[in-house]
Amino acid sequence: MIDGQNRKGASVDPLTGGEPVFEPERLANRRLGQLWNDYLYRIHLKEWEPYQKAFRDYLAKGGPALEGRPGDEQLAGFDAYWVKYTIAPPGAAPARAPVTREKLFTHSRGGRLGIDKLPVLRPRQE
Repeated sequence: MIDGQNRKGASVDPLTGGEPVFEPERLANRRLGQLWNDYLYRIHLKEWEPYQKAFRDYLAKGGPALEGRPGDEQLAGFDAYWVKYTIAPPGAAPARAPVTREKLFTHSRGGRLGIDKLPVLRPRQE
């Protein structure tokens, strides 16, 4: 999952062109294809970590969903996450629940949602 923000300040996922989502039921609707699914699975593994820089550079240039868009719709920054969720056993209702969310890397300003950022603490004025 990519939590990005464009130069206008709007949230965008450069893999889909839509809003970033963390809900497992909505992640299934990405429809990126088998090659993308395999690549995105491998990129979070330790032995494939050297390839993360190339992936980060690719996303910084716009990724598959933002190619050809105007300058103010280009990415200003993003956070990349690997999201794991449970899958119901065969025959059970298709319910998914998030299990973990692992941050892979940040580029430039980071994402707009800021789900893992600490609040800014300001010194107390006396």
